[in-house]
Amino acid sequence: MLIVSIPTFYPIYLSYPLVNLSKQSKETPNLSVMTFNTHQFKDDGLTDLIENNLTDIMLFQEGGEKTHRSWKNKKLDGYYAEYYAGLSIYSKFPIIKTNRIESPDRSNSGIAAYADIDLGFDTIRVINLYMEPMYIDKALVKDVINSDTTEEIEQTSKKLEVKLVNGMKVHVDQLKLLIPTIRRSPHPVLLASDLNSTPNSYEYEEITKYLSDSFIKAGKGNGTTFHGFKFPIRIDYIFHSDQFEVIEAKVIRKKISDHFPVIINYKLHN
Repeated sequence: MLIVSIPTFYPIYLSYPLVNLSKQSKETPNLSVMTFNTHQFKDDGLTDLIENNLTDIMLFQEGGEKTHRSWKNKKLDGYYAEYYAGLSIYSKFPIIKTNRIESPDRSNSGIAAYADIDLGFDTIRVINLYMEPMYIDKALVKDVINSDTTEEIEQTSKKLEVKLVNGMKVHVDQLKLLIPTIRRSPHPVLLASDLNSTPNSYEYEEITKYLSDSFIKAGKGNGTTFHGFKFPIRIDYIFHSDQFEVIEAKVIRKKISDHFPVIINYKLHN
């Protein structure tokens, strides 16, 4: 019975890790990182949420260039900053190199960029990733749940399937560009992302072949990050290479954006 239940339990564990005393570390962190889909900064209270939880490095998705410039010049004066079509990278430490991870199809919404950051005692590569949305809205989810007849179920399920397949194709193309950037990095890597995919997805599996899921290393309890549907799901992550030790991991569970910010504190070992 236990063997049968393990495949069911593990995907749940990846969103709701249990309290584990072995996760506790006495090390002092030397780097704090936030990832946050800001929902285009259109929600009241979002600015205060960020300002009350500033970290050494912050990676935002779905933010406009005008807002990025305003933050850079006013609220985050003293931070180094880079912007790529909806992606913001802010760092208290100098950004010595940065580039977009190019996609052959610029019509897609998915985008990634990286910044090599000089911490003073080491250089790290930070990647900000926004995976192509699946464009599954609340109405479609509601239709699937509320379908009564076999015909309705087939119709709504087919609509959902088409969106998932189309989104998945774009994700595969994005991963083909992303993975070499991780593997060939001359520096330790942090990957912050709105992955638009759950922990039991192909995308998650591919990334975790090379990087570890930071929240699983030290987080506990509810790790879900998106509450736009009636049921919570986990689609926002920070992944890390082996040189990082995760000291603390948390999700700030305040319903302002349709996403929750994820904050990880690390100890980077030389």
